[in-house]
Amino acid sequence: MPRPIRPAVWGVPALVLAAALPPTVVHGALAAAAGGLFEAAPFVLAAAFAPRGRLAALAPLLGCGCGSRLPAALALPSIALCWFAFGPVPTVLRLGAAALLAIRARGSHAHDNAPVEADPLADLAALGLASFAAALLAEGLRTIAAPAAGPLDSLLALTLGLVAGTLAPCGTTGIGAAMALRSVSPFATAGLLVTSGMFAPRRTSSNGEARDVRAALVLLALACAILTVRGTHGFLNPRLWFVAPLGTVCAIACVLRGTRSATRLAYLVPAILLAALVAGSPAPQVSRATIPYDLFPGRPLEFTGAVVARPKSATTTLVRFAILCCRADAEPLALELDRRIDARPGTWVTVRGVAIERDARAMLRVENAVRVTAPADPFLYL
Repeated sequence: MPRPIRPAVWGVPALVLAAALPPTVVHGALAAAAGGLFEAAPFVLAAAFAPRGRLAALAPLLGCGCGSRLPAALALPSIALCWFAFGPVPTVLRLGAAALLAIRARGSHAHDNAPVEADPLADLAALGLASFAAALLAEGLRTIAAPAAGPLDSLLALTLGLVAGTLAPCGTTGIGAAMALRSVSPFATAGLLVTSGMFAPRRTSSNGEARDVRAALVLLALACAILTVRGTHGFLNPRLWFVAPLGTVCAIACVLRGTRSATRLAYLVPAILLAALVAGSPAPQVSRATIPYDLFPGRPLEFTGAVVARPKSATTTLVRFAILCCRADAEPLALELDRRIDARPGTWVTVRGVAIERDARAMLRVENAVRVTAPADPFLYL
């Protein structure tokens, strides 16, 4: 009999945070959770067809790690993303910690030989609630957090980061949130690196009967099909174009297979995905700190971004968010101009020029600046 995931552990914090934060933050968290769910759906749904065994537990680690009993920090994309963003030392430390947790979990379940039937909708429901709660906390930190001013502020930021990482079972989502927060709150970033992807949603035994969830799976297939037709912009990097059609196929295959679920939240995942598709994927709120754009002197560049409010500065900074994998890792790219241009904060501007270095800061010597309408897709893709 399927063992559903107990969702209250992530659902209660998500509801409390959603009630306490502004609607714009909740909107961004919804889009971030949807991006993570779209990325995870085909891997989790495919688990319904995977044979039970040791090799089956390793298969999800080739993707985002979702659906595996092992920590998602061991997933290859999570490892690569951490190495790319934070370097070898944090990556090796995370790998060591995740390996120890996996060995410990294996030892504690060494005598548990009871077969566990795949319940992909239960897995996705827990992942969706956990990702939504973590995204709410990350969006809230990015919007309202200021650099730590003292020991208590640093301790609070570290604690919030640890909590957010515990709530985020997806390793790539946790690293993406850490990338987006590192310029806002280094201590929150450290907390995310310690816990994200380390604690997978755990199943508990249940006396509930499995239910027919074909309607929920059809809605899930519909959401993935809509993303396939309209394009992945705002939710996934276009390089991951195959994820949405693969999710559609896997959901339809689960319908034909007659996959059942013991979770009472079978319609939660399609509701999140369809609501996010209707509401759209907004760029995160621009924080007070930014991440320097990777420039070198003499490089010609054309860049489109939104003007950031800096009333006392003699220069203008343009910001545009970039997505590496999914909406959860949206990271601000900031380009400082060598002079102030006449444009209100929030105005979109396209600039052309050559990169220079001034006062140990990389900036653009502007040759041409033109106001433009806001692009339909506010994101860049790395």
